[in-house]
Amino acid sequence: MTQARDLMSSDPVVVTPDDPIADAAALMRERDIGALPVVHDRVSMRLVGIITDRDIAIRCIGAHHGTPGQVRTHMTWGPLVTASLDTAADEIARRMQRGRIRRLPVVGRDDRVIGIVAIADLARLWARDHPHEMIELLDGVSASSPATVNA
Repeated sequence: MTQARDLMSSDPVVVTPDDPIADAAALMRERDIGALPVVHDRVSMRLVGIITDRDIAIRCIGAHHGTPGQVRTHMTWGPLVTASLDTAADEIARRMQRGRIRRLPVVGRDDRVIGIVAIADLARLWARDHPHEMIELLDGVSASSPATVNA
């Protein structure tokens, strides 16, 4: 059975709530990623939220903030939908569908961020052998929602 540990990107790039939003955007551009876990600090790596490219586009730029400020102003604060290393792929898909999210942080003890699973990771796993499940996941994650938990 495929688990989060098999799917996730390990050792994810993170930001803190006090980091400038411009630094988060630059990291996303440099690494070609759409979300960054937000941690209390880089020593504890304790997950407190997530910031996505969509958060920056809608909450920062779309809201016409003159001075973009810090990550804390535009991020999604916890509690977040997460997984542990041994969470099964089908359970990750269910959590993504329920929360209408595209990226799921993987946490260890003390909510320490150790990885992130993106919808693309599930797509690579299921594309050939489970096309129906992949279509369901994409439909569920893409459905309109008044609020998302981890965009």
